[in-house]
Amino acid sequence: MKTYFSNQVFLCATALALGILGHPAAQAQLGGVPLWTNSYNGPGNNYDAANAVAVDGSGNVFVTGYSWSGSSFDYATIKYSGAGVALWTNLYNGPGNSDDAANAVAVDGSGNVFVTGFSPGSGGGYTDYATIAYSGAGVALWTNRYNGPGNDYDFANAVAVDGSGNVFVTGGATGSNGYYDYATIKYSSAIPPSLAVARTTTNTVVISWPSPSTGFVLQQNDDALSPPGWSFVTDTIQNDGTNKTLVVNPSSGSRFYRLFKPQ
Repeated sequence: MKTYFSNQVFLCATALALGILGHPAAQAQLGGVPLWTNSYNGPGNNYDAANAVAVDGSGNVFVTGYSWSGSSFDYATIKYSGAGVALWTNLYNGPGNSDDAANAVAVDGSGNVFVTGFSPGSGGGYTDYATIAYSGAGVALWTNRYNGPGNDYDFANAVAVDGSGNVFVTGGATGSNGYYDYATIKYSSAIPPSLAVARTTTNTVVISWPSPSTGFVLQQNDDALSPPGWSFVTDTIQNDGTNKTLVVNPSSGSRFYRLFKPQ
């Protein structure tokens, strides 16, 4: 009984003090009410985990992490509406076709989404930073990878976007001495233009890209995997103010084109 009485006195005294002083702790606080819950089970019907979440100015929610595909873990990024409706889901499997995991997500003022983490390269085993930009509609805009000077394990842990849309990625990358260093990268906000290729009824090929692509030049190559083989296209390029176009006759072998921005 003594313990019970002591507790009662303590609680009453506390309540009295709160009533006199008007302490904000005495006010009822509302919040934390579950509004919706969504689960995601990846295509491999196995382990899936979310590592980061971000919200845009319209209340849409972006979740990223990793998901088992059936043979490896992939980046898995989902956009939900403010009401909890899944709007799109994107998976990313790097060139190493091994385990990839997204660790961070950020959204810019235009609703573009940036995801980063780690992804094995084509050699397998070692990992690179892998940063992907998606439009608000879920279209992949660009993918950038970073392999540190130590050519070993690199992990991006965070991503942020400034008011101009520039993207900042940071984490740990193996240095030339074999130890981890900070590695922070800034990517510009500019979305690189893309090429479109179409065959005409006269058996020629039209290559086109947006006119507002200042600084980019067209290059060609007989082997896309041979960096020294790229050369500048010297043929006349038409520009109607909306698109730049080049009409070419199909070659007997393979021919590759790209837009290149000299440093």
